[in-house]
Amino acid sequence: MKNPKNNLLQFGSAQLPKKQILNLSSEFKKIKDQGKTLPGKYQVMGFLKTDSPLCRIGFIASKRLSNKAVKRNRAKRLLRESFRRISSKIEKDTWIVLIARKYILSAKTQQVQKDLISICKKAGIWEE
Repeated sequence: MKNPKNNLLQFGSAQLPKKQILNLSSEFKKIKDQGKTLPGKYQVMGFLKTDSPLCRIGFIASKRLSNKAVKRNRAKRLLRESFRRISSKIEKDTWIVLIARKYILSAKTQQVQKDLISICKKAGIWEE
């Protein structure tokens, strides 16, 4: 859904500005080729430091996770909500890709969020 007033994408309770979402395959490829990857229990995070003034993010939930679109969409919703809650603490010049793992299907948002925070701290992109 689009909110015409402020150009935000609405995902349930989460709102991320459209310009903060990675959606071009070339952007995902750039992070894969030039960035670093860190695994977590519920997700794998790929990240790349850039000259961009924004922290941009992309979400992946492949068919390898589940053949059911409902489950893949739930995984992406969990990732989006977890990121939305902590986005103000992440360095602004970073592009991030979050790839859902099978364990996320039985996880709660708070568990995914704690996992994401620990990965960000390991990556050195967490601002205290």
